[in-house]
Amino acid sequence: SKGALDTVSETLARFIPILDTTRLQAQMIRAGMSMSLGKFMLSSLFVAAMICVPIAMATEYPAPLIAGPSLFIGMFLMDAFVKLRGEMTSNKFMRQMPDGLDTIIRGIRSGLPVIECIGTVGTEAEEPIRSHFRTISESVQLGESLDSALWKVARVIDRPEMDFLAVSISIQMETGGSLAEALGNLADLLRNRQRMKLKIKAISSEAKASALIIGALPFVMLALLTFMNPDYVMPLFTDPRGHIMLMTGLGSITMGAIVMWRMTQFEI
Repeated sequence: SKGALDTVSETLARFIPILDTTRLQAQMIRAGMSMSLGKFMLSSLFVAAMICVPIAMATEYPAPLIAGPSLFIGMFLMDAFVKLRGEMTSNKFMRQMPDGLDTIIRGIRSGLPVIECIGTVGTEAEEPIRSHFRTISESVQLGESLDSALWKVARVIDRPEMDFLAVSISIQMETGGSLAEALGNLADLLRNRQRMKLKIKAISSEAKASALIIGALPFVMLALLTFMNPDYVMPLFTDPRGHIMLMTGLGSITMGAIVMWRMTQFEI
């Protein structure tokens, strides 16, 4: 059925990002990366080569047999890098947003139009909030409505707080009301959430350190054994049974790391 095909295609696109170029380009824009799809593929090929060559040299498997899985892994890692960079950029934007809102509130209370206040943030603030608010200001100057320009940036940032800003300004333009008060409440909410995140980070730092030490122990022990008695360790890399043991161990460590990481993540 059509629904099943859509589900399969979405699942494949998570592991083969090039199958969903729209999502991939949106992630690049969110991360502030001016990377084309061609550069993305070249970077994926480079990562695949960095994976394929050492494995081919350490094992007896032919390079063409390793090349296919390595390419998939390379694309997956590059896609994860773009997502991580986009998330970091979005988090930095949200940390800067309370100060940007304060600038807009001061301008509104001084009698300036909202778009001029947004333009002030676009010239005086730091990146990445400066470029996004400058984009809003320039779009409005070119004839686009403020509502449309705000929602374009909100879709890039992909955070509910930015959606709330767009909704607040849109409602104020249509019905009136105290925009400064609504934005002030949003700024206070963002600051309280940031303080809560810092508290959670401090409380969970011990658990994260323990998880890091436990996850690093197998690799440290493997390195020590390789240095002290290479003949004892080399069958893991030369014997097919050793390859199975390495893959099983690596998969187990990965699953454990994911579980420990999820245990230290809290939604606010």
